[in-house]
Amino acid sequence: MALVQQSNSALAGKPGLTDLGKLGAVVGSLSQHLSALPAVRPFLAQAYCTMASLVVTDGLGHAGGNSKEFITAAANRAAKLALGALSLQPSSEKIHLDAGGVFLHVHELSYNISHSSAISALQQAVDVYSKAAQLAPYNLVAHQNLGSALLTLGIDKESVDTARSGVFHLSKLMQRRTNFASVKQPPQVVEHLVSLYGSITSQTEVHKFLKDAAISFSNRAVELLPRVGEVHMLKAHMHMERAEFESARQCLLRAVDLDQRDAGPRIALSDLHSRLGERDQALSVLHRARQEVQSDHRHVIEQHLNELSD
Repeated sequence: MALVQQSNSALAGKPGLTDLGKLGAVVGSLSQHLSALPAVRPFLAQAYCTMASLVVTDGLGHAGGNSKEFITAAANRAAKLALGALSLQPSSEKIHLDAGGVFLHVHELSYNISHSSAISALQQAVDVYSKAAQLAPYNLVAHQNLGSALLTLGIDKESVDTARSGVFHLSKLMQRRTNFASVKQPPQVVEHLVSLYGSITSQTEVHKFLKDAAISFSNRAVELLPRVGEVHMLKAHMHMERAEFESARQCLLRAVDLDQRDAGPRIALSDLHSRLGERDQALSVLHRARQEVQSDHRHVIEQHLNELSD
């Protein structure tokens, strides 16, 4: 009864980090009494993950206005809760996926402490996601999360080998189109790679590797989804970056043909003509687009026409 009263007290009012700490202590006390019961352990593990997520989210929300000691306390508390969940359910891929997410947020929070702390948390996320992938080798979410974490770690450590491992796991998402909302579709995987190498300001080996991987993945996306205009747009972007303008134009024409009511491919094609100094062709594309794209896209076309006409 005393534990229940402590729990009610900790939950009263709007919880802050101090209140979450009290609630965490209550959950810890409960686990000491209940963890010996096998039927209860899954629920306790999930409670630990939920608490860890609350703690690290609260820490991220208040990181800007608090001391390093506050941030360190939040990061450590969330990490300990996640590790506690894993100790309760060491063979559950769901708990590993949830705990991996906690460590990713701890990684983000730890940048306010030190770069080494952030790297340590990210490595912990990689280790936990690796275990999830081992427990459920056909779980695409596990491979997706592990791949993304490895790529981030590869960029932070400037390690091509680590980035290569990340690409290997993401490649499992490029084998077929899935219907799971939590799994990235092939175009989204390509966009993720483009975003990652675009975030690297220097021309490192990791940058080159990720760019090459994005090119390979964009080609694979076209093979998987040949009638989806978005993948042809992505491939055009790859060609543009390599100054392969005619190939980019062909990709954009295909995207226009597939998504005739969408302004995006038309604008990209017009921009390509403008980049090549072909102003008349750029205007022609936009004038035709104004007549053919869906009505809620026409204001964007008008904006680009005005910019070209100035």
